Amino acid sequence: MQEFLSGLGLEIAAVEYLQTPENGGKLPPHSDQQYFDDHVKINISYGPEDAKMVWWDVPLEKTQPIQEYDILFANLSDCTRVWEATTNQPSLCNVGVVHSTENPSKEPRFTLCFIPALDQKHIQWEDALKIFGEYIDE
Repeated sequence: MQEFLSGLGLEIAAVEYLQTPENGGKLPPHSDQQYFDDHVKINISYGPEDAKMVWWDVPLEKTQPIQEYDILFANLSDCTRVWEATTNQPSLCNVGVVHSTENPSKEPRFTLCFIPALDQKHIQWEDALKIFGEYIDE
């Protein structure tokens, strides 16, 4: 991934590893920082095909900062589902808005996340579509 991103003039700002437990496990609705924007990650998930990432619409005033993780948390009851996708192939994901994961399967879901950056700044969604356009298969 480092070689791929470097070839595009980008660096890796961070790498994360996440697990969504089996049997109805979920990661709660959250934004990956304490404000909304449209920055992206490249996620590669392993596990069941019915496990997915979900994006939500929620007013900023209905979110709560979680200082120890530097994220915004949202209660599911305040959210409206707007999109969902399985990310079992390398996937460009908007994580500056509220999103979550769901796993109804009997197997755990594992995700490796790469945060691309340019000059140590997050890549925003519209810029990412241009940068990664030739690699995107809708």
